[in-house]
Amino acid sequence: MPEASLSLLRLPDSMIIRRSLSGKNGFIFNHLKPGQYQLYVSNIGYRDTMLSITLTTADTVFNTGAIWLQPAVHSLVEVVVKAIIPPVITKNDTVIYNVSAFKTRPNATVEELLKKLPGIQVDKDGNITMQGEKIQKVFVDGKVFFLNDPKLATQNLLADMVDKVEAFNEKSERAKLTGIPDQDPGKVINLRLKPDKKKGLFGHGEGGLASQNRYGVKANANYFKGNTYLSGVGHSSNGGNLQGSGGTLNNRVNEGSLDYRSNFGEKLVITAGYRRGGNNSGNTVYNQRQTFLQDSSLLQDKETSRFDKQQHHTFTAKVQYTIDSVNSIRSDVSFNMLNNENGNNDYTAGQIIRSNTIYAVNDAFTNNNRSGARWNGAIGIQYDHRFKKAGRYVGISLHKGNSQSKGRTALQSLTRFYSEHGFTTDSLARDQLSFQNGNGHDYSVGITYTEPLARGQILDFSYSLGNGASKAKQEAFNYNGVTGKYDEPDSVASNSFESGNSSQQIALGYNYFRKKLQWQAGISLARNTQLNKDKSGRQTDVHQSITNIFPRASLLYSISKQKNLQVSYNGRNRPPSIQELQPIPDYTNPLLIRLGNPALKQEFTNEISLRYKDFNAAKNRSLFGQLQFNNTAHKIVNATRINSQGAQEQQSVNLEGNYTIGANIEYGISFGKGPNKGNVGFNTSARYDNAVNLVNAEKNIRKTYTWRQTVRAEYYINEKFGATASARFNGDWSNYSVDARKTTTLFWHNYNASLYYELPWHLSISSDINIAINEAQQNLAGTQAAVCNASIIKRLFKNQNGEIKLSAFDILNKSNSFSQFTGDNYIETAKTEVLKRVFVLSFRYNFRINKL
Repeated sequence: MPEASLSLLRLPDSMIIRRSLSGKNGFIFNHLKPGQYQLYVSNIGYRDTMLSITLTTADTVFNTGAIWLQPAVHSLVEVVVKAIIPPVITKNDTVIYNVSAFKTRPNATVEELLKKLPGIQVDKDGNITMQGEKIQKVFVDGKVFFLNDPKLATQNLLADMVDKVEAFNEKSERAKLTGIPDQDPGKVINLRLKPDKKKGLFGHGEGGLASQNRYGVKANANYFKGNTYLSGVGHSSNGGNLQGSGGTLNNRVNEGSLDYRSNFGEKLVITAGYRRGGNNSGNTVYNQRQTFLQDSSLLQDKETSRFDKQQHHTFTAKVQYTIDSVNSIRSDVSFNMLNNENGNNDYTAGQIIRSNTIYAVNDAFTNNNRSGARWNGAIGIQYDHRFKKAGRYVGISLHKGNSQSKGRTALQSLTRFYSEHGFTTDSLARDQLSFQNGNGHDYSVGITYTEPLARGQILDFSYSLGNGASKAKQEAFNYNGVTGKYDEPDSVASNSFESGNSSQQIALGYNYFRKKLQWQAGISLARNTQLNKDKSGRQTDVHQSITNIFPRASLLYSISKQKNLQVSYNGRNRPPSIQELQPIPDYTNPLLIRLGNPALKQEFTNEISLRYKDFNAAKNRSLFGQLQFNNTAHKIVNATRINSQGAQEQQSVNLEGNYTIGANIEYGISFGKGPNKGNVGFNTSARYDNAVNLVNAEKNIRKTYTWRQTVRAEYYINEKFGATASARFNGDWSNYSVDARKTTTLFWHNYNASLYYELPWHLSISSDINIAINEAQQNLAGTQAAVCNASIIKRLFKNQNGEIKLSAFDILNKSNSFSQFTGDNYIETAKTEVLKRVFVLSFRYNFRINKL
């Protein structure tokens, strides 16, 4: 019987080591080692059959003889498939995980399932990466549902709903219609639902009370029926999400979202999402910064008490209409609105360190209160037409965007300066009220055309035209002690500024793709024009035109079905923002005053990358490596002037000589006697940054060497027991040409371990510990903390769809928020007061109604 599917499984681990289709004369598997095997045979309309085989060292040829297939019996086929289903398979560029091979605890979310899949990593914040790439989208049954927020799917859908998890590179509409591979496709995850989970109403509700007068409630409901999906999530708390310590001390959150997708007939698909959120938070932050100068250092200690209130609304929608078999149109709409009020009360003290002596040089009291609102909206339209000739395609795109903002800032500050002997030499008080207004718009139009030259060879042409403009106006008034009002105009802090830019780009490229080799080569010509106007009349208008000619190239070689090598080059430009351009001083920090520069040019970045990927589904082994180089012409950097009293002024300028070289390698493999007993992974990255800036008009080159090492392991015994462990080491070494004597070393390491265990009587326990150590550097202190958490869950009711959970977070009361980082010519630490030890008692109920 020809075309029967054959899979040879190695025992005892049931790994698939050979696949084939039978021919008229049967089949042959060569180069097999002695051992025990199972041969799995299937064909449409026949019952799946399995044959046990034992090969010894004496066997040079083993003949199975005739294998008889019986007519299919549905129930028997189902049982056999479940017994030997491979955990992971690859199909072209898609990795498919069979969820039934990865056991999860009752009521586990999709996020918990993803953590068990080899080759996929999920961090503590729910961000997903695979083969070095961040997952930007999660589809449901191959369809976009949760727009721009994959966590809504992974944290609210249950693992037992999913039949398969698929990971693949997302294809643009042009790639689908022409076959031309995208140069830099994004990776997505698709959740294939079980047939009986594709309809009905399901979700959960939960609520909890905690020590320190904390509470939290959350509800999620999903309605699936045919091609109609509807999902809603709501959350309210005064302690983050009550899932741990370490959050902001005072934080009230109210959030909600609604997602919708439906097919209207066979041609129209509408997907929409709405997000509403509000928060009211406050905390205290302690900063230490050491700034390196030519002959000394400036050491600053800063304490900030701040608050932040926000209300935001976000709406996104996608409408897809298939006109006929060769024409389609798509529209994307987005709208965002934000109202905010925030403020900070600071005290900063500065000291000069010179020749082993240290003395106070300045201090500042600052009180800032800001309120404002802004909104932005955009609409895009894409029309695609596929001609009868395969590979011939035309696409037209339109985009229009608008934004508007307004704000009010109240500033009071007192700055004092001291001599080396501690005497006050000068002081400056400021009491000011300012009003800001801004608006902007942009539009673009583009056309793409492809023409097939021969089989697997396509010529592409594109042209785009864009235009944008923005306006920013600030009116500042100083306090008048005579009238008791803010009625004294401050001309230095007031300004009206306009910036406009236009761009044109034309590109021509050649695309070659065969089964193993794909490559693209082309050239682009881009011209950008910018006009900056100071409407206050204090500076002359600046008109600039820049023309860039840059190549476009990429090569993808498929060494085998599981291995590929890719080399690519990309070029991109970035125009300066209105904040970087507007020549107006920002006095919110009187010891670091920032000023825009209307003469700024656009940046242009060249990037070259080399990537290697190897994913062996049979052995659950993955290897990913990447080399990357980029340099930026006319890079926008800081020019800082620091006077003898420690006060700084900073302005944006363009400088050359900025580049980065980086390498990353990631390896993961499964271990154990059976599928998915455990995974272990290693990630190593190294990077060199050459950053150029100005300090007191002198060129400063900061050379930074960065090293990251991560080791992680997970071990699972079915759904009853699981343990994970990880260690991360981070090192940053920087030196500064402005002070060659100073070399900074930031070393941070983190250790984490967790476990859970399913007890009898529907009980489960879990615990984790996280140890973070930040080493001290120069005159800045380090820190270390060990945070231990534990919980116990009792599942209730007949279907175990209720849960009572008692949790203890930060049992040792050691939680903190501490970070270290380097800048142009400084190192800095930041420590934030956080929520420490807290106990939470919560209840969760999962519901599902399959028949409506």
